[in-house]
Amino acid sequence: MSSSKVLLPPDKNSTIIFEIKDNKGSPLTKEDILEVNGIIKENKKGIRKIIDLGYRIKHLKYEDPNFCLNLKMIDSDLPKIISFIVFDKLTKNLSDIPSIIENLNTRNPIGYNLSLGHKFYNHKLINFLMELALGITTKNMWSANYQVIGYTITSKTNNHILYDNETSFHKFIDYLKESYKFESPSVSNKGYGEVYLKGKKSLINLNFQIRA
Repeated sequence: MSSSKVLLPPDKNSTIIFEIKDNKGSPLTKEDILEVNGIIKENKKGIRKIIDLGYRIKHLKYEDPNFCLNLKMIDSDLPKIISFIVFDKLTKNLSDIPSIIENLNTRNPIGYNLSLGHKFYNHKLINFLMELALGITTKNMWSANYQVIGYTITSKTNNHILYDNETSFHKFIDYLKESYKFESPSVSNKGYGEVYLKGKKSLINLNFQIRA
């Protein structure tokens, strides 16, 4: 198994763009933008301030369409799920995978029928972590190009053994679920977390990394 503690590093390609509107569909005023960005630089509570000012924050798109399509290769709902996780992390400070899954089940942002106990969010998020371990990146088109030899799965990118007959599949899943967390990069890193105007829209770029 790869010894790397970072499954997904933050970069421009993993940036998620959110739009900010008030109840009338108007963007933030320039005064509110200055106030929010000042708070972000001081104590990283800008997201909460945006909400307190009466604005709504909604996922708009991914900066890089390739990463979004890679996510859809894993599951068509995954771009929305990851976007929800990244936003909720800043408002609820959730980072560990079990807590994130519990919150997804409670909030149910996709609107799945959970009444019969189907573990949609657990399944989709674990699949995402597995594909990251198998070599998916934000930069390259993902073709799910890994190999299975008997009871052994190895990453096509570095040939590290991910699991085999001596390392059970369920232990591998438990390792991913218990070891890795969603983290936010510094707000000063490439302008992440700062509100800006583009045309008639007020936007904010959020990013994330997944590491042990």
